[in-house]
Amino acid sequence: MWGAMSVAAAAQTLTVPKYLTAGVGITVRYSDPGRAGQTITVEIDSAGFPSMIVQERQITLDENGNGSFEWLVPAWLVANFNAPGVGEITRDIDLTNVPILALRCVDGRPTMS
Repeated sequence: MWGAMSVAAAAQTLTVPKYLTAGVGITVRYSDPGRAGQTITVEIDSAGFPSMIVQERQITLDENGNGSFEWLVPAWLVANFNAPGVGEITRDIDLTNVPILALRCVDGRPTMS
């Protein structure tokens, strides 16, 4: 009995690249043979900093239970990925290439440069 349960639990996988960079597209993959032909939802959130942002992506799984989607990594500090039957996956986001807006003063008032 325990063997069957662990096989079923291992059947669902969510694959997210280990390294994420803001502004770069990635492929997120999901697999669950038991949900073949179904549509599942992957929820991605910003972990609540500075405020909670949540995005949802739908994946229609093929006859083998596999599917994927492309995602453009936003300028968040972190992204949490959640999908049916799998534990949350958390990834830090590299913000090295994100432009920083600078303020300068024009006639004594701050202005974006």
